Amino acid sequence: MYVQKLLNTIQDQQVQINNMGEEKAFPSKQTEEPSDVCTRKDCLAARDEVKRLTENVQLLEFQVKAHKDDWEAERNEKREVIKHRDDTKAQLVETVRELHALRVRTTMLFLKGVILRIGNLD
Repeated sequence: MYVQKLLNTIQDQQVQINNMGEEKAFPSKQTEEPSDVCTRKDCLAARDEVKRLTENVQLLEFQVKAHKDDWEAERNEKREVIKHRDDTKAQLVETVRELHALRVRTTMLFLKGVILRIGNLD
């Protein structure tokens, strides 16, 4: 919003500078009173102001871009962390399933061994 206001101010001043140039180039077209005609100092001051505001806008645009780049980098980093977390959770679930299957198998083998020993006792 601030950048837009600066751009509008720059455009207004540029129009004023252009009008000043026309007034000096075509004095017969002047419809304003002589007190409204700017002097050379006024034109230079207006141009300096336009230059200063243009530099401010460029600086602000650079800062906005830097903040946007930082924000996007943080967002991408968060996405990577979330993906890594989800992958780790999936791997944990699979490992727990494998562990459970091994426990069941171990229990079954143990019981089978016990049954064989009992059978051999007879």
